[in-house]
Amino acid sequence: NRNAFICLIKYTDGDKRYILHPRGVGVGDIVTSGPDASVSIGNALPL
Repeated sequence: NRNAFICLIKYTDGDKRYILHPRGVGVGDIVTSGPDASVSIGNALPL
């Protein structure tokens, strides 16, 4: 059995998905992903 906190993410097109909750992200924070995302908590960048 494993436990993890999750976040509900709402995309700009209205789509909603769950992600693992990054420690330090709160309600109303903006999370971005992609090659031009800034390096900050919750953002996802390609390797």
